[in-house]
Amino acid sequence: MQEATFLPKDTNTIQKLIITFSTLTNVELFFYSTNKMIISGHQILNTSQDIYNYLTHVNFKKVTAFPVILDNALSGFFILNVSSTLKEQVMMYRSYLDSTSGRLDQGNFHHLMVLNALDPRELQNYIGGLSLISDSTTSKDAHHKLHIINKHDKGKVVNVDKNFVNVLKYINANISKPLTLEDIAQHAYLSPSYLSRLFKNYFNVNFIDYINIRKVALAQERLALSVAPINELSHRLGFSQASYFTKIFKQKCGMTPSKYRMRNKKIKKIYTISRDLSWLKDPSVYTVSQKFFDDKGIDFKTQDLSDSTYVYAIGDLSSDENNGWIYTVNCIQPTTSPVDVSVGDKSVIQWIYTGIENF
Repeated sequence: MQEATFLPKDTNTIQKLIITFSTLTNVELFFYSTNKMIISGHQILNTSQDIYNYLTHVNFKKVTAFPVILDNALSGFFILNVSSTLKEQVMMYRSYLDSTSGRLDQGNFHHLMVLNALDPRELQNYIGGLSLISDSTTSKDAHHKLHIINKHDKGKVVNVDKNFVNVLKYINANISKPLTLEDIAQHAYLSPSYLSRLFKNYFNVNFIDYINIRKVALAQERLALSVAPINELSHRLGFSQASYFTKIFKQKCGMTPSKYRMRNKKIKKIYTISRDLSWLKDPSVYTVSQKFFDDKGIDFKTQDLSDSTYVYAIGDLSSDENNGWIYTVNCIQPTTSPVDVSVGDKSVIQWIYTGIENF
């Protein structure tokens, strides 16, 4: 993710926003940018000495930090002194800042979005020792604060790959829950439109298609390997209505969940490989799968038949006269060797050990 570029009109508008907000709420605040600049109601500070002097006089007993997106990039944080503020009021401050920025915009300001406040752990992770401004303000302390702030690695915040990796980790950990573009963008401190473009740029799919195919693949596992009712499965996958789950499942698989379960009673094992950034370097289903199983220390055995490569054993399960391995891509079974199938715009690969009637 690119670091926001500040123009003079941008810093002036942020300064006006700070003044307006302070007047409305009687709350002290300043803006700390990712390029190590502090903007207060009356100052724009961009040298170490000026920031040093400013921090020696800051005495925020309790702080709240609101991340700010400027032109689709994390540009910095509004740091508020909330030591005399009720929790309910703090929750309203983001809306105040967001709406006030809109009134001040008048077409001269890069698109700005104020996100929800960081919790204490996130505050420490994203802006390091900035939370220490509530400590005593001797010169020695101020120097320590400045050092911690300036040692913050901007690359951790603005690097696209790391941001997107974090998005994928969050999705992996929460795939069974309701997931929206807005919620995940909020978690990653990205704008929804920018996150949507990342999915298109990296995966060549849109966000909702990626989430839905991931959920459907997980549903296939649970339909085949458990006896849980379909209504219960849909709820556990984050769908508010079983009818919508059935619609999405049929859209992706070409059949209803109940029909899939009935047809796949002989499935004994499923390995699901979900797309990540490593797929960019692996052009085929075979190479992606081989890397996946190698990384997990699972045997992935193949043989060449009629100039094509086929998989006959994964782990301790081998093909025999009754069972064998098949694979699906985006929940559909191809008719060619995995060597010949590109992962291109695909999101999920599954290796399924099942009865020969499913071949």
